[in-house]
Amino acid sequence: MTRWIFLGDDSRWQFVCWLLKISLKELPAKGHKTILIKHSTVKFQLQEEDSILTIMTYNMLPDMEIFIPAYGEDLKFTMEDFDKCAIFETHPLGRESIENLATLLESGKTEPMTIFVLMDLIDEIDYEPVIEVKIRKAHLMKKGRDVIVARSATDVYEILHWRRPLVTDLRRRIKHELKEIRNQVNLCGEYYSEYIKIWRISGCLNSAVKAHITSFENVKGHPHIWKRYNEAAQKILFPKSKNFTAGIYGALDLYKKILYNPTEQGKNLAAFIWNVEADLKQLNEKIKLTFAQNMTSPKKFHDFLNSDEYNSEHIYLSLVDKPGGRFYGIKDAFFNRYEQFVCEEVLAIVKSELEEHIDKLKGMID
Repeated sequence: MTRWIFLGDDSRWQFVCWLLKISLKELPAKGHKTILIKHSTVKFQLQEEDSILTIMTYNMLPDMEIFIPAYGEDLKFTMEDFDKCAIFETHPLGRESIENLATLLESGKTEPMTIFVLMDLIDEIDYEPVIEVKIRKAHLMKKGRDVIVARSATDVYEILHWRRPLVTDLRRRIKHELKEIRNQVNLCGEYYSEYIKIWRISGCLNSAVKAHITSFENVKGHPHIWKRYNEAAQKILFPKSKNFTAGIYGALDLYKKILYNPTEQGKNLAAFIWNVEADLKQLNEKIKLTFAQNMTSPKKFHDFLNSDEYNSEHIYLSLVDKPGGRFYGIKDAFFNRYEQFVCEEVLAIVKSELEEHIDKLKGMID
């Protein structure tokens, strides 16, 4: 059973009259009662129950129903109950109320297949309205909406037999997923702050982890302090892990959840368009490159330790911790950049990559 709902302006009642092969004067309760049209073996029969006027007629197609809400009730019904929706409009076309109705329907989580029916009801030959219909149709189609122009009763069954093209379904699915991804990207900062809280407790921002990076055990035997800090930080942030489960890899997990999170129907389109694992590796390499670029040694800390200095914990600590020491302030300088990279730069990269993929998906429907 295919269930239609007719919305839009008064021209929908003219369409109903075409279907029933009656005049507008003969249409019962035009607009003042909700009408349900069903197929029957009789020419015309009325039944009224619970404020709904049911019209039974053999002019209606079998295995199909048409539901037409009364005035003021258009948006009170659950659209999930319908398979198809026709939004009717006639001159003047492109009214704000119709656009608002269409936008409201398209914002729903689930929606019936929707078609715009432009009722070109101008009786006399008039050049301007013809141009207006063409312009309106082109405008709607540019937005990815399906359109049929109806001028007489001969167009009734073309509309009732309408099937949305596969490309339109694909476009609408991409559009819906783009909206979901954008909503998640807007919340990316909130999600990432939760990772930061975890990392401060038992991860790359934990005080014990940071103490290890600048410890004498890490620097011992090496002449360049900043370089050793960097090497230790890289091992913590980018541990050898095929599954991206440690270090900074929580950011990759967040990226994957937002872009590739499966829908109720299964994999989303992004998972079909891009290779997920290759995408994550590319993102990981970009984060690593940004770390290398952001964590270069400041000029004031370019000096090298001599063998006495890098083999003595006492001397090393006096150089880095005591005011006046040759490398005093190096720990703070390093961790200022380190924290900025972990807390800000990585998030910025993830969001930038997500936005880039959104733009690519958007390009498929423009």
